[in-house]
Amino acid sequence: MIDRDGTLARLRERAAQAARSEAIPRRAGHGPAPASFAQERLWFLEQLAPGDIAYNLATPLHLVGDLNLPALERSLSEIISRHEALRTSFQASKGAPAQVVAPPEPVQLFLTDLEHRPAGKRLRLAMDRAREEAARPFAL
Repeated sequence: MIDRDGTLARLRERAAQAARSEAIPRRAGHGPAPASFAQERLWFLEQLAPGDIAYNLATPLHLVGDLNLPALERSLSEIISRHEALRTSFQASKGAPAQVVAPPEPVQLFLTDLEHRPAGKRLRLAMDRAREEAARPFAL
């Protein structure tokens, strides 16, 4: 495609400017930050019913083929490193929750090897294990 008058370049520059203007700015500082209204609500519900798993969201994945575990762990570590929300926990401060962002740490996945189990039972065992994990509470 020939762009003699620079229209394509101008459109690309406008798209880049729009993307920059829509970016969410980084939070200033590294100390605790106030919780949003939605975060306060979840924290309050956790105080009422500690360990409730009503808000756990689990999504099992069925991977086919050879798993490169180190590459998967590095990929997940990079995602978590880039997104503070995935490293945020809440601590009470004067009776209200405050966000505390942990430093990035490498992800270490734990696998359950089902190859020694009968082929007809593997899927059921994997789904049972996934349900157990989904039902495990975590510290908010």
